Amino acid sequence: MKNRVLWIVLLVIALIGVAAFSAWLTTQQRRQAEDLPPVVAEDTPIAEQPAENRREVVIYFAGSDGRLHGERSEIPAHDDPTRLANEVLTLLLAGPTQPSLMPALPTNVELGGVWLLDDGVAFVDLRLPEDQPIPSVGSAYEFTMLYSLVNTVSENVPGVTAVAPMWNGRQPLTFAGHIDTSEPIAPDRSMIATP
Repeated sequence: MKNRVLWIVLLVIALIGVAAFSAWLTTQQRRQAEDLPPVVAEDTPIAEQPAENRREVVIYFAGSDGRLHGERSEIPAHDDPTRLANEVLTLLLAGPTQPSLMPALPTNVELGGVWLLDDGVAFVDLRLPEDQPIPSVGSAYEFTMLYSLVNTVSENVPGVTAVAPMWNGRQPLTFAGHIDTSEPIAPDRSMIATP
């Protein structure tokens, strides 16, 4: 009989210990959760996300003056530079919101991929459906097209110092015969219009 009572007392003590540990663990998890930034669903519009979950970027488009004009936009904040490059290039390919600015690239150009190297070079693959060749454009359009790409990526993605534009998975010698694209292109801030 004494053994039975002893076992019951030990069982009650063990259950109390488990309940106390569970309560302590729940409190610790709640404290840790309070220190974390709020979780935001992937499909939540950027304007509705908390400020700490957003990052301001500048996307460059050509103006009628032949200079590059920056459009400010916000994207989700994250530390992955490849994802950041994809985000800014998606905005660049979507075109400007201001009617006075011109798209950097033809509307049906798509992003094939982005590869960031440790030496600061970003390889950006642009594509047209069915591997169509680079559209024939004049020298002014080629300059603004390439430098809107180069300046947008290098200014918004930390560590990028030059961009190697590719077309349909290959790095061409030139896009339209006026700029050498066989080597990575460094940004040129002199093409940016001052506000």
